[in-house]
Amino acid sequence: MTLGSTLKEFRFSAGLSQLALAQRAGISESFLSLLESDKREPTVRVLRNIGRALGIPPGLLLAAALQDTTAQGSENAQAAELARSFRGLLRATHHLVLSERLDREQLARPSQPSTIRRGRSVRKRRK
Repeated sequence: MTLGSTLKEFRFSAGLSQLALAQRAGISESFLSLLESDKREPTVRVLRNIGRALGIPPGLLLAAALQDTTAQGSENAQAAELARSFRGLLRATHHLVLSERLDREQLARPSQPSTIRRGRSVRKRRK
């Protein structure tokens, strides 16, 4: 998995378009497209801004990109086991980030009243 595909995966998970993420991160949509297609490498500042916009630590973005590369290049059993453990940790962290995002969205929604009050129309009698 490359950094670009990792960025795209996290963006999809967040339910953001390229334009929305680019605006939140303070970069252009075309630059984000180049990053996601691995045609450009982000600076540390850009990676930090993208991480903040996604609500994900920038280190996690890098770790996610490196974890598959590490697994593919490992030839000994210890490195393969470490890659499997890292993959599990990464998956758990990803799910935690998504669940926290869902919790924030639920808290941001206005609560619905538990009872519905019915109004009565009252007619005044003429005397």
